[in-house]
Amino acid sequence: MAQAVADPLVQLRLVPAVAMAVALMVAIRIWEGPTPVLVIILIAMASYYLISAGFGIDHARAIDVGLPPQVGQNVDVSLKFAMLHMIDWAAVAHVARLIASVVLLNLIGILSNTSGVEWATGEDVDENGELRVAGAANVVIGLFGGLTSYLQGGATILCEKLGVQRTPMIMVHCTTLLVACFLAPKMGAVVPSFIPAGLVMLIRMSMLLDLLLATRKRLVLIDWLIVAAMVLATAILGILPTIAVGLLLALLGFAYASIRLPVIRHTTTASQRRSARDRSAAQNDLLTQHGDQIRMLHLQGALFFGSVEQMITNLRGLADPAHGLTALILDCSDVNSFDLSACAALDKLSQSMLAQGIVPHVTGVSPRLRAVFVR
Repeated sequence: MAQAVADPLVQLRLVPAVAMAVALMVAIRIWEGPTPVLVIILIAMASYYLISAGFGIDHARAIDVGLPPQVGQNVDVSLKFAMLHMIDWAAVAHVARLIASVVLLNLIGILSNTSGVEWATGEDVDENGELRVAGAANVVIGLFGGLTSYLQGGATILCEKLGVQRTPMIMVHCTTLLVACFLAPKMGAVVPSFIPAGLVMLIRMSMLLDLLLATRKRLVLIDWLIVAAMVLATAILGILPTIAVGLLLALLGFAYASIRLPVIRHTTTASQRRSARDRSAAQNDLLTQHGDQIRMLHLQGALFFGSVEQMITNLRGLADPAHGLTALILDCSDVNSFDLSACAALDKLSQSMLAQGIVPHVTGVSPRLRAVFVR
């Protein structure tokens, strides 16, 4: 990318695109509605033709340097049902898995774009409705050999930012596409490439600003760093690897947040807290005198490698002989789950306590968790 940007021909197309995107960004933040965008596009086109005429650059030369796109002139939108007998169905079957993966990727694309639009506009989108519309539309488009089509996240977000009303926007959009079916080469040949590039940059810049700057104030640091990492991963790796990176970072963030949650709700001793069992006066006297030698920990939440290690760290100080501890009770009545690493850590804790003359007890374990622990 750095090598490409250093190319003067690339700069010739890139600089006006960036300038246009910045101008559009400023315009939509100052004035509401689509008028400023239309005005800037018209000014950009007029400036391009005036500058080209001033420097004596003809259309063919402009195409050579990549200012207007080089497009073909033959467009055929007729149906080709007569060619169905020419299909090699064995070859189609051979790539069936590839076709299925493309369908799956497009399904992910539909849901991702729908979620993005939902998030950017703050409105509830009917995912089932979008899937039905996209499916029916693609069946029709496929008959014409068209590409997979579904909700345009960027264009929808741009229209929302411009305050364009939905019904007129849809009618104009569809009419333009219908006309473009027959006149696309002629229309595309007169529009300099930096204009659509500037519009694409505007959409991406708006999304980046919304994702990175606007969310910094309302996201905790670790969540914001995950978002920033996903933006960076998208630029370097692409969309699909970024989904895996995002899931991994989200899981690590969740694990980190869970580790920081206090697993010990409160700590007490047998002299401060008694059971509901009725005891004799002699036994109560013994508990009053020696209850400080029995420490009780009320645990909560999920026990896994991080949270149990946190608990063991807190208990290391209690194992000091100066405390005179003889028993440790772990109350698990508010523990909802634990994994193999937690069982191993509790076993390590038990062995450590016994080696120092402290008898560990675990109580309040539900039958479901007891089965896990025994297994």
